[in-house]
Amino acid sequence: MILKEAIAEFLKNRRVKGYSEHTIYDQTLKINFFADYIGHELGIEQLTVAALNGYYLFLVDRKLSSVTIKNYITVVRTFLNWCFAQEYISQKLTERFRLPKAKQKVIHILTTTEIHTLLNMFDRSTKKGLRNYCICMLMLDCGLRLNEAATLQIENIQLNEKYMIVDGKGNKQRIVPIGAAAAESIEKYLALRGSETGNLFYIANQKPLTHDAISMLFAKLKKTTGIKRIKPHLLRHTFATMYLENGGNIYSLQVILGHTSLEMVKKYLHLSRKKILRDFYKFSPMDNLE
Repeated sequence: MILKEAIAEFLKNRRVKGYSEHTIYDQTLKINFFADYIGHELGIEQLTVAALNGYYLFLVDRKLSSVTIKNYITVVRTFLNWCFAQEYISQKLTERFRLPKAKQKVIHILTTTEIHTLLNMFDRSTKKGLRNYCICMLMLDCGLRLNEAATLQIENIQLNEKYMIVDGKGNKQRIVPIGAAAAESIEKYLALRGSETGNLFYIANQKPLTHDAISMLFAKLKKTTGIKRIKPHLLRHTFATMYLENGGNIYSLQVILGHTSLEMVKKYLHLSRKKILRDFYKFSPMDNLE
């Protein structure tokens, strides 16, 4: 089997497994970038660790960030593990082709002032303005990913009990609590929206709001708010950090965010500087010396 045939089967498997269109699109770009370097017509059994290391160095030479490089390599490793499981290749190449370490960057979450600036951008007397306000509220108050907000279904929102069922990565559903302020904004939006089923967020012609449409919204918000670093995932980071700063439990946070391992959540402990400082002043050994 040649590489391009194996890639076609791999991407077909992603669809069968129910991965989101956005995830499949992203993996398609990254795995085809790899194939462009290696050669689409190369026999899959001819792949070597030396060739894989050459691809890694190729990415490094393109001056990509360590995080971007790690993301590209992750897709290749996922593909190779799948090929091994399907017995398309006889060697488990990933045992000798490790993930590079990505530099941990300090993420500057939104300040209280910036949050107020963002939320005050929307005219909540209009359907569109209230819709966009609700999107930001659900990302800031519930930690939703962009695609989770775009695909959120009205019938999965329980405002009386203040929770919603969210379709997360890998088509996995989870229960996410909703704060009182976010629930109130959704209730007002639903009253204007006038429907009890389907996607919560939609555009003027009744079509569901897409992933790209929300990305465009945030591109506009960069200009209107003056917050140049603003993007959907920054709101999720802000939620997670503030949740811990307010005394939230890291195990509960893992469930709310939909992370499969605690390691993926621990990074927010490093971001939660305010809580660390507050706790230090409370528990300082020398300050509490009798």
